[in-house]
Amino acid sequence: MFLIADLFERGGIFMLILLVGAMVGTVLGTFRLRRATTARFTGLGAGIFLGLIATGLTGSFQGLTLTFEAVASANLATKEELMRSGIDIAMTTTWASLVFAITLIPLHGVSAHRERKLPPAIPRMLPLGLGVGLSLLVLAQIGALFVFHTAMNGFFESMWAQSNGDAEAVAAYTVLVHHIETTLGTGMGIGLVSIVLSLVMGTIGLVTGIKGSKNATEKQE
Repeated sequence: MFLIADLFERGGIFMLILLVGAMVGTVLGTFRLRRATTARFTGLGAGIFLGLIATGLTGSFQGLTLTFEAVASANLATKEELMRSGIDIAMTTTWASLVFAITLIPLHGVSAHRERKLPPAIPRMLPLGLGVGLSLLVLAQIGALFVFHTAMNGFFESMWAQSNGDAEAVAAYTVLVHHIETTLGTGMGIGLVSIVLSLVMGTIGLVTGIKGSKNATEKQE
């Protein structure tokens, strides 16, 4: 109980979303495994997996935003608290999303393997296209994290030079602040779009799988 409470305290709302997503993914994976001989839930596993990863990365960007605001803040009273909160959110949501997603891979992987002999209920290109799009968006989030890391290095260098009264460093500092804010906003936006697409992909897989299961049952009768 203390561990769960600590996770929620550190991860905030994104930890709640991840936990609910993992529970839903487990329930749907179990249901899928039981129906694996009668219907194909195309794209369901990929939607859940990528959705968890995207949620974790989005939580990371939220945490990084708080951390950056703390670093840029001149208020020493709130700087330490904001930095601690931001780092906690970024780290907790990242590792939690990876743990939940990796844990669900075997369950949905076995189900997908058993479903291979069944005809797809929807055209293969639809879940494939959504999966590729989601994968690219998640990769874009990861790329934005690297951009953020590089920009933060330049930010600290500019802060040090600015403290010595370098006029060029002041201009560079302003540009870097704008660049970092843009990167964080872009990462959050990409993450939210990824989450929505993962929900769409998972819903399509679930609905088509249930329809296929009903059709198979009707044929047997």
